[in-house]
Amino acid sequence: MHKLFAYDIVYASFWLAIVIIVFFFPVMLGWQSLAEAVPIFYSHPSPNPSVKTPWQVDGGWHVMDVIPLTKTGIQAIKERTLPFWAPYSGGGESPASGNVVGLYYPLRLAFFSVWDSARAFDWYFILRFFIAGLGMFFYLRVIGLRRIVALWGAIAYAFTGYFMLYLTYSFLDIDSLLPWTLFSIEQYFREKRIRWAALIGFFLAMTIVIGQPQSTIIAFLLAGLYFIWRAVLVNKTRKEQYSVLLHLVFIILITFLVASPFIADFLTLASQGATITAWQSKGLLTFAPIQILHFFITPNMMPEVAASGHLWDRYEIIIPYIGISVLLLFLLSFFVKKKPPQLAPLYAWIAFVILKNAGFPLVQWIGKLPILNQVGWYKAYGPMAGAMVICAAIAFEHILREREGGGSIRWRGFYKFVAAIPLVFAAAYLMFRNAFITSYVPNFDFFNRNPEAVKKITSLIQSMPHNIQSFVLYILQNHGGFLTLALFAEAAIFGAATLSIIRFLRRGNSGRAVILMVALTAFELFVYMPKIRDGFRYFDPYAKIPPYVSFLQNEMRNGGESRTFSVGEVFLGHVGELYKIGKAQNSSAVKSRRYFVYLPDEISREHSLTGIVPADKLPEVPQKFFDAYNISYLISEETLPARLGTELIYDVDLKIYQNNSALPKAYVVFQKETASSSEQARSMFYGSSFDPHTAVILEDKNALSLPKTNASLYSPAVVARYTDNKADLTAKTDRDGILVLTDIFYSGWQAYLDGKKVATYPANVMFRGIFLPAGSHAITFVYEPWWFWPSAIVSILTLFSIFAIVVRGAVRKH
Repeated sequence: MHKLFAYDIVYASFWLAIVIIVFFFPVMLGWQSLAEAVPIFYSHPSPNPSVKTPWQVDGGWHVMDVIPLTKTGIQAIKERTLPFWAPYSGGGESPASGNVVGLYYPLRLAFFSVWDSARAFDWYFILRFFIAGLGMFFYLRVIGLRRIVALWGAIAYAFTGYFMLYLTYSFLDIDSLLPWTLFSIEQYFREKRIRWAALIGFFLAMTIVIGQPQSTIIAFLLAGLYFIWRAVLVNKTRKEQYSVLLHLVFIILITFLVASPFIADFLTLASQGATITAWQSKGLLTFAPIQILHFFITPNMMPEVAASGHLWDRYEIIIPYIGISVLLLFLLSFFVKKKPPQLAPLYAWIAFVILKNAGFPLVQWIGKLPILNQVGWYKAYGPMAGAMVICAAIAFEHILREREGGGSIRWRGFYKFVAAIPLVFAAAYLMFRNAFITSYVPNFDFFNRNPEAVKKITSLIQSMPHNIQSFVLYILQNHGGFLTLALFAEAAIFGAATLSIIRFLRRGNSGRAVILMVALTAFELFVYMPKIRDGFRYFDPYAKIPPYVSFLQNEMRNGGESRTFSVGEVFLGHVGELYKIGKAQNSSAVKSRRYFVYLPDEISREHSLTGIVPADKLPEVPQKFFDAYNISYLISEETLPARLGTELIYDVDLKIYQNNSALPKAYVVFQKETASSSEQARSMFYGSSFDPHTAVILEDKNALSLPKTNASLYSPAVVARYTDNKADLTAKTDRDGILVLTDIFYSGWQAYLDGKKVATYPANVMFRGIFLPAGSHAITFVYEPWWFWPSAIVSILTLFSIFAIVVRGAVRKH
């Protein structure tokens, strides 16, 4: 066993696993789930959580969107169908290239192909901590740090506040790979071997295929900065510079070849997709100037403070903790006399992230650039935390080297700087009192914020002594200033402990003091993380099918394919994909541009992202929106106005209304109007003279013509078979017409009429239409993205080439 621990990978894996078990033992034992009990099927959480520390900005999106789409994607693969299309949300969408599923990422694909239950997602998040920590360990080792210091850095990075704050978000996969990318870059400049260049390309490709463009851009910026800096320092001769340039071209080529399937899919989506207008300015969001202090002490170091007052800040301006012990060692790195070359690009990155998120004019302009204006720069806090941990670990190493005569630190300057920090906070409080209080003091005020909770708590404490009752009521009415004091006391305690250990390290008690520093940082980060999520019980949001969902499934089986429309906070997210129930709304951040164009003003003004409309606003929505969209069922917890012309067909756990005028999933009409664009089609569609039951608006550039006819109504087509990537229809008419399939028009979808490929046109703004001659016909719509197999073959061959290059290089070395 002792011999095994001589290997870095065994040493690091063992201790990281121990720490992870300590942090997440309730989850590992099945007592808890990392999924959040958010409203999914009803407007209240299901089940209602017993005890909760809800300061993390995570679980709702994960539970409502990621789990359903991932599970259905994996199921499609098991049924030997490529998971390229999700037909039950918003008329259909391409989920693989969106920012939800991430099945292009081989690790995620392999993991969930083996295990895709709700519990599997918990274990995948835990695995992410391990990958992040192990990557940081190997990076710190390759730059020359001893194992115990590298282990400290691995723990500090893996459990930083950024990973805890966004625990269930897929973009953390990118942050977990970032240290591996830096490790490959560092190895490359130390050995100048092509195998390391190939590995850089591989990790950059994985960063792309994870499918989170904002975090990908940010990770590429840091990796690019680090690569350029190391290239400038290391390469002195023209020959060396030429060699690095060739290898850089090789890296770029490898990156794009490996990621080519995802890139092609994403570009297809980007060419036809759009997002809400508000997201066009995400790149300009900034935090208040007083929040500069949060880089030292942030409210989310204490879950109670964050939950009571600062959870509901926009998460773009929440500054995650890194730990006081990490912060102090990071500050110490500035006072190392002979700084290693790795520090400069990391300092530059940290300064850039702070200045950008603070809105400093010198760098704020970046948020106005195309593409970058849609990047949430709060996602740069993850790479920034990694940079700070690296700087701190280097300082930690230099403390130990100083005792061995190999390093030098300006201790007097460091202690002066640390002593000034409390003075800065005191000055901020005195000079900007209101801003300071707003920034740090939580807002309980439960009497106004949550009177129901006050009633429950009051009834619980009635039998307690009067003094205790008074104290509890005081807390409920108080703004929570006492917790702010506790927050600063907590920071002071960890700061004093860190400085004490540093003192022991300087005095030569390095063996025990190093272990104490590792233990202190691990304990500190454990204290900061929330321990209770939805009570001490396991939560599977999809363990039981609600009665109304079973009713809808039965309706779909008997009545054919049709759509639902959620009125209020019911049947949310992408749950329709899981139960094969069509849902008119689509909660994806990026959707087809035609989806946004089709939405009537009554929805797009306030609800364009989710499409959810409250019951009292429903009468304002044009009826033709529902009819042409094949919306046959309206799901609501409230009684809908009678004038909507709908019929109540279900009234048990909630209400389901049937829209009897809805058009079928596929139908034939015998009159058409021509539009030159989707915007013109929209104007014509919502015009008072147009009736979708009798005609269709086609964007065909007058390529099609229909004979004049007296036929006033549509003729329904038969949906013989409907799957994710294919729809088989049959239709019989006595005259020429236009067959309309009420699924979204999207490139890659091909139509076949009696086995022959025919042109597909946008119909009624958002849907698909083809010319249908008189007679009986079989029609097939199938999703056939031309780019997939060529790009997949290229990607797989490139991966095999990388494997061969790396193995060959390793064999030669040994």
